[in-house]
Amino acid sequence: MNCPKCSVALVNTYTPKGIVVDYCPTCQGIWFDKGELNYYSKSPAEFAKKLKNGLLSPHNSEKCCPRCNVNMNEGGLIKDELLIDQCPDCEGIWLDARELTQMQLAEIEINSLEPSNFFSRSYTASNAMEELTGNKTTARNPFAAVNNSGRNEKIAMPKLPNLLMYSISTMVILYGMLGVVMILLAELEVMPTDVAVLSTLIAIVVNFLVSPFIMDIFLRWFQSMEWVGPQNLPEPLRNFISDICHKENIPFPRIGIINDGTPNAFTYGHTPSNARVVITRGLMRKLNAEELNAVIGHELGHAVHWDILIMTMASMVPILLYYISKTLMEMKSNSKNEKNPLPLIGLIAYIMYIIAQYAVLFLSRTREYSADRYSAEATGNPNALTRALIKIAYGLASETQSAEETRKNRAGANALSALGIFDASSAKCLVATSAKTTSLTADFDEEISKENIIGAMQWDLWNPWAIYYELHSSHPLPAKRIDALAKTASAMDKTPYITFDKQKPECYWDDFLVDFVIKFLPLAGLLLGGGSSLYFGSIGNPLLLFGLGMLAQTLFSYPKNSFLDHSVASLLKYVKVSDVRPVPAVIKGKIIGKGIPGLIYSEDLVLQDNSGYIFLNYEQPLAIFNFFFGLKNDKYIGTNVTVTGWYRRAPVPYFEIYKMDAFDGTSTCYIYWYKLIFSLSVAAIGFYFVIAGI
Repeated sequence: MNCPKCSVALVNTYTPKGIVVDYCPTCQGIWFDKGELNYYSKSPAEFAKKLKNGLLSPHNSEKCCPRCNVNMNEGGLIKDELLIDQCPDCEGIWLDARELTQMQLAEIEINSLEPSNFFSRSYTASNAMEELTGNKTTARNPFAAVNNSGRNEKIAMPKLPNLLMYSISTMVILYGMLGVVMILLAELEVMPTDVAVLSTLIAIVVNFLVSPFIMDIFLRWFQSMEWVGPQNLPEPLRNFISDICHKENIPFPRIGIINDGTPNAFTYGHTPSNARVVITRGLMRKLNAEELNAVIGHELGHAVHWDILIMTMASMVPILLYYISKTLMEMKSNSKNEKNPLPLIGLIAYIMYIIAQYAVLFLSRTREYSADRYSAEATGNPNALTRALIKIAYGLASETQSAEETRKNRAGANALSALGIFDASSAKCLVATSAKTTSLTADFDEEISKENIIGAMQWDLWNPWAIYYELHSSHPLPAKRIDALAKTASAMDKTPYITFDKQKPECYWDDFLVDFVIKFLPLAGLLLGGGSSLYFGSIGNPLLLFGLGMLAQTLFSYPKNSFLDHSVASLLKYVKVSDVRPVPAVIKGKIIGKGIPGLIYSEDLVLQDNSGYIFLNYEQPLAIFNFFFGLKNDKYIGTNVTVTGWYRRAPVPYFEIYKMDAFDGTSTCYIYWYKLIFSLSVAAIGFYFVIAGI
């Protein structure tokens, strides 16, 4: 974007609060997307009321909106003397240094406060810019690795974990845990030792030998996959694969193409010698030749590193432990006089299953970084894979499997999920942060908003909740993969496509600890109350404490004051946000589709404004009402709406609907009131039981 005043390119700048703004290095003006001024306002609620009433005495301005390229309106903000420029379409605001100072001083006046309450010094334009950007002349630059000439400073190639060491260590831990369970079963004479060992080995070998052929049949019968020869591939891709195969001394892999528009790719097989690489028509259509090579390079990296074999062997352990634990917990002792030890061993096996799951996920994330590095070195262009990841995210964001379904199917996880190019939940996160235009079928290079990605991905790098969610994922968080590719690009003397400033403006662990307590407060109340009921004999204790915990959680998670106007881009830049700590907001835009494309009863929707798009979560106390809303919400697609609710992140950014105003009136979600009434009712019942001594 160009400066409306100087016509020079605006630069992305970090503020001390960790927010990315568009800054003119010449006139020191700043462009604020709708809602971004809330970050800097001393009284955001009062300021929002003034801004919502519109500019005072507006008239056409000669300046053009840097985002929409339309003439802006000039008028008074807060008072007539403070003239600013605002875009009539995206409602973004342009302020130069003098206007920023006047705006802050005007806020002090409308609140009838002395300037000393906010500032301890004489306030000038340079003071305002210093406070906003953290420097009297320049701000922290998110592209700090790039010098003034636009070339990267030469740095060493970042080191990756040793794959051999990590793989061996993980396998020793996994099969050690499985061996402990088998030894216990043999010692209790549930099964002979040789049978325990032999059955484990047979299960692993059979799974390894048979699973690729089962996958071949499944993909051909149920996903219309076709095997194609090298001659049927685009020439650049065919030559690229041939070069890698010649270099690694492996045969040309078997290539399968699925006739589906969703861009995706994955690999499976036994060894590098018989690897299968499967891609979709959507991938070939969405990516250019360089990006397609980068994705295939990533998949071939999995094959060259023997990830197919290693992840198959690793993923078998939690599967076996899960079914062993489930079987043992249901088994009864043969003797009526002896205590049955099998459920206890089953519990031990289940604990080991959980540990094994996290070990497999950790190993998978490690190997993803190595596959990314292999692709970057094979293509000589790490930025190609970065662009491909962002483009693929658009298609993967339409995956229909819900988070709950994913959790239910986790016990049956296998190597295939770990060897795909992208994790579906991460894809939703990346697509929400990178969208830029209203056309989802246009050239993706035109759609990607680097500013949105830089701002929104700070959550991945700074918020402790990101660590929690990454622990449960087979792939690293998008920002970490992109950051690793940026470092690789710098080491290869290339300008990174996107870079992040990792310097945290503040510590976020205090907010995380509060969020963590709030998230598990009802459960803690239930356990504490259950323990106390053993001594006091009242069943009211767990009910009372559970109800009070849920009440506190509801009041914390559903603040109903100060629903301020925001744009999607401004919401995505919030770092202090989670599924229990929301940002109350009002957003306006067009509904462009359902949350799950193609699912006729999907109650969730997707809203897009001029700065990006976000998933709208529609939730009622009873699921049947969600179903009925999903059947009829097609009528909103293509229409403009105003949505009031709460912006959350877990880790996918989403907006929980409280009220949605559309052409046919207002739709209201009552989940807040349900949780409030339910928690009060449970607490009241528990209190009655305690008083009555029941």
